[in-house]
Amino acid sequence: MARLVPTLAACFVIRAVLDAAEGNTPLKSVLTAMFLLAIPTTLSLMSGFNSGGELALADVLDSLWNYLAGRIMPIAAALAIIGAILNFAPARPWLRLVACSMAFLTVSALWQLVVAMM
Repeated sequence: MARLVPTLAACFVIRAVLDAAEGNTPLKSVLTAMFLLAIPTTLSLMSGFNSGGELALADVLDSLWNYLAGRIMPIAAALAIIGAILNFAPARPWLRLVACSMAFLTVSALWQLVVAMM
């Protein structure tokens, strides 16, 4: 896994360069390479969440939810606000991005409330 994934990602990067040289969009190959490079990090993150006990699956799921609600959702909300600002300038639809940002922050805030009430 440690040698195969970077090699496959490098192949997709080369394919992206060749696609761009032909005049095609390299987006598919670049996204595939980024996904492949994220696999070992995700695996190590989930391995770190594993307690090894009887309820290890519940511990991993609980830790993944905490990570999603505590770290990913606020970052996604900030990116949605940045996207709304960038859409507002050229008069493109922006209100749905603001709504998404508020929803992401609501999930994060409700989870903090649940944790505080425990």
